[in-house]
Amino acid sequence: QHIVHLGACGRDDATIGHWAWHQLVERYIEWSGFSFTHLRPECFMQNLLSYDGTQAVKSGVIEQYTGDTAFNWVDGEDVARVAAHTLLQPHKHAGQTYRLGYDIQSYGDVANIMTRLLGQPFRYDAQPPHVFLENMRAAGAE
Repeated sequence: QHIVHLGACGRDDATIGHWAWHQLVERYIEWSGFSFTHLRPECFMQNLLSYDGTQAVKSGVIEQYTGDTAFNWVDGEDVARVAAHTLLQPHKHAGQTYRLGYDIQSYGDVANIMTRLLGQPFRYDAQPPHVFLENMRAAGAE
């Protein structure tokens, strides 16, 4: 009787297909008359290790395509805990949308944190967006 929808971050008036699709699903749930809670996690910390099956950290180098942009990171296990809590107490969370993220860091910041915590050097290598497109197409994306 209560749906907890795991969506994606993004503005409420998204024009990018990935986020707009998630918002379409949110509206469908709302219009269907269900009691609901929407969860919108930002960047999953787990994506630091692998993204789309591609190793994200190789030999101490993090390669990404976002320049110095800071992201709002969240652990996927914490998102699961929020979902479980919400399902156990739907009356407290019905009709709510929760944006989930709690550690704002750029990839350069993440490399520095990993260096400090793991005791080995890490660095961030910012790649241009066309490399991302080429890699995604090579992996089979349209």
